[in-house]
Amino acid sequence: MSDLNFVLGTAEQPIASIAGFSQTYELLAATESDRMVDGSLDTSTHWAGKLKTRISGEGWTPPVLLGLDYTSQMTLKCGAPIAAQDASNTVTIPAARRTDTGHTPVGFAIVDGKEVQTPITGIVANVATLTTVTGASSYVVWYWPEITVQVTERPTQDTATGAATHRWSFAAEEV
Repeated sequence: MSDLNFVLGTAEQPIASIAGFSQTYELLAATESDRMVDGSLDTSTHWAGKLKTRISGEGWTPPVLLGLDYTSQMTLKCGAPIAAQDASNTVTIPAARRTDTGHTPVGFAIVDGKEVQTPITGIVANVATLTTVTGASSYVVWYWPEITVQVTERPTQDTATGAATHRWSFAAEEV
């Protein structure tokens, strides 16, 4: 599985700069909610499905983040997986995903509430087919997003010389 590394634009992060790593995901949507005269809630969604992510970490070397052009959109190869699930052994995953070594999708069957790794036999038109497992109630595929983003919170960097650590963070939204 993945080394939990990420690449932002042209900057691949050295492993020593991400000894401690955290990535959060938030699903963005444009929705409006109005209360009707009878008190019921009327919600309209205009679009949904874009990701917002925050990546932070620390390491023994500084990250390679401060020299990038943050006025432009960039490709972000994410370091943390997202899981997609289906009751059948065919699971739809986004086209916007990493396929480089160490980040290819990984399949699991859910058996008695536990993940049991099972091979993905193929991916056709963004549908992963997993080997069936007796007793599975559903199937899960982990994938690592690769998305075009605009950095919304530019990187911060904090160096603690006494501890020989460099802490950093940034946030980005899928365009």
